[in-house]
Formats: sequence, C-alpha cells, structure tokens
Amino acid sequence: MGMNPGGAQAREPIIQRLTTREREVADYITRGRSNKYIAAELGVSQRTIEAHRARIFMKVGVRNAVELTQHYARWNLFRPDEQARVSQHGAVRQRQHPARVPQAGSACGAMLGRLGR
Repeated sequence: MGMNPGGAQAREPIIQRLTTREREVADYITRGRSNKYIAAELGVSQRTIEAHRARIFMKVGVRNAVELTQHYARWNLFRPDEQARVSQHGAVRQRQHPARVPQAGSACGAMLGRLGR
C-alpha cells in the first residue's frame, strides 16, 4: 500500500473511506461484538453486517477484526470511555464477569457437593 497506517496523514484518508454505517459497524467489531449482535442492534440482517465487514476490511487493508482493532488503537479512534480498556497490544479487554457458581439445588451443584467442591 505504501502508506504508513500509524501516521497522522494516513489516518484521515483511510477513515474517510468508510461510510457512516461502515464506521458504526467497525466500532462494534472493535468492541468484540458478533455479526449477530451487531445485526440485532442495528436492525439489519447478519448478511448485511457480513457485507459491511468485508468492505471495511478491504478499505482499511486488514484481514481480520484483530488487525482492525490494532489500527483503531494506533489511531486513537476508541471513544473516551473505551480508552481505559485498550491494552498495550491494541485489543479491547472485555468486561470480566464473575464465574457462575452452580446453585445447591441444581444437578450440577449436587454433583459438586458430592465431589467436595
């Protein structure tokens, strides 16, 4: 491509190549959302999201969501509330959920009780 994706001059033309909808889909992709989730949020079909995703990757010059997320981190395109979640490797960390503990009344909980947890 000959462009330096990390440079300030290269940032604007690449991002300007995306339509408003593609930019919206790219934001969801970089937050680790699935095509199914994005489609439901935007009220379109999964196939539409797949098409947007393919065009985004082609326009930005990446092969997958990880590379797109790395570009977003390099170009500081994350929203301010997401900046704190971006790791040093350019990946967005997902919120940590506590492990589900089986209830004592469930079959799994009963088995764990027999095993002495």
